[in-house]
Amino acid sequence: LKTFRNVQCKLSVLSKNIRFSAAKPSKLRMDKGNAMPMTTLKDVLEHSQHAEVVRQVMNIFVPLALRLPELRDNPAMMREKVKAIGRSGITDVATNADVLMQAELRKHVEEMHDSWQFWGEEGADDDMAYDATKRYLFITDPIEGTNNFKARKDEQWGSVVALVDISTKEPVIGIIALPARRRFYLGIKGTGAYIVTYDEQGRVSSFSTMEK
Repeated sequence: LKTFRNVQCKLSVLSKNIRFSAAKPSKLRMDKGNAMPMTTLKDVLEHSQHAEVVRQVMNIFVPLALRLPELRDNPAMMREKVKAIGRSGITDVATNADVLMQAELRKHVEEMHDSWQFWGEEGADDDMAYDATKRYLFITDPIEGTNNFKARKDEQWGSVVALVDISTKEPVIGIIALPARRRFYLGIKGTGAYIVTYDEQGRVSSFSTMEK
């Protein structure tokens, strides 16, 4: 719960001028008058509202997120820089793993989607200005809870992405990943919220609907 609260606070800072509107989670989506049960990830990727961009975001994000835990075994990736200092001392740091994850996400977004804008938590990507010539805004905090990531407190750090419709300034997709647990919490505007886990080979091992 603490992790989710931290993520919520971080997203509110990253996207402070985005209007969030809650959609009630649902197991069903009405498609051409027929009830479409979302019982598998395949159903979501093929039949949910915003299905095409959901597939695109998942294809970019999931493989990169699943690689994050192994970066801790590379000392070079654990080198850090201080981002903020409070009264009690250092309060925020970024490792090279944070920077690499964000750079890889940006690379994939820019190579595959020239109509998407990119915002990131780290460095110059944190610009907070909309590009009205773009269709969507891709937002990420590549590692939320960097100190817990370093300490291997694996229920207390994650990776976060969201996709925002720039014309409405409303998010259409949000994903919170717990990479060390291979677990992804996926929310889709107008469709519902789901929990997806992956096995060691990167295949879906479980899928469930999050109930309100």
